[in-house]
Amino acid sequence: HGMLLAIALRIGAMLGGAAILERFGWLQLVLAALILANGMKLIFTSDEKDVNEPIANPATHWAVRGIGAFIPILWTEASGKEYVTRDSLGRLVFTRMAAVVVTIGFTDLTFATDSISSVLTTTTSPFLMVSSQSFSMLLLRPVYFLLSALLIYLDAMNSALGVILL
Repeated sequence: HGMLLAIALRIGAMLGGAAILERFGWLQLVLAALILANGMKLIFTSDEKDVNEPIANPATHWAVRGIGAFIPILWTEASGKEYVTRDSLGRLVFTRMAAVVVTIGFTDLTFATDSISSVLTTTTSPFLMVSSQSFSMLLLRPVYFLLSALLIYLDAMNSALGVILL
């Protein structure tokens, strides 16, 4: 369900972005600058991870805090696979499963800023926008996991991706 939310959020971002670009064409320069900044960041940042970095607390993720501002989140394991339930006081609450799905969707949207920007600068066809992002989500995800497993053998992968973005 997180993938479906991610696809819906990407489609919404692209169609909304296309409508804004149709009215304010100069914003394509901003999108080009965003793509260039992402490319430069990939080239000039280190790939090394800090082994002493603390494990992230899911309750502090910005997407979880955002949905928690509207509806409280029940963090107990008793909630099962449901997305919405009632707590002991009878209030409507999101479960951990809903928090995970929303977090996956919005985290994917933040990682997709470069691909959404690229699509918006290359085409104005809603069909091409939606189909390209849908196919990339459904077909290229396995390639991502393959490359992430091979990344320890491919030292210059981030730099190469940064050059491609430039």
